[in-house]
Amino acid sequence: MADLDIPGLAELRASIDETDARILELLNRRARISLAIGAAKARVPGAGIWDPEREQSLLRRLEERNSGPLENTHVNAIWREVLSASRDLQKTCGAACAGPGSGGDPGTPDV
Repeated sequence: MADLDIPGLAELRASIDETDARILELLNRRARISLAIGAAKARVPGAGIWDPEREQSLLRRLEERNSGPLENTHVNAIWREVLSASRDLQKTCGAACAGPGSGGDPGTPDV
């Protein structure tokens, strides 16, 4: 039996596609905010990108909010990738994001 012959599968796939699009929008919103954070840090001499205590606090908070069906190990794995991408963005941002026009506004296109 072909996948598309399974009753309800097309609707479920459409729902997951819509959910994936929403997740991508939120991840990009988070990335813009992360770039603004990187710009703020770049203006402070000696401010580091990585804050392990902040990351651990975030992971604990997410575990407390997690109601499943994802296990905490899955949530942690997903968020470690998100955090890694955020650090990479902040590294590449550096002084360029702290320059004129950055404004620190997460919605600013040049951030």
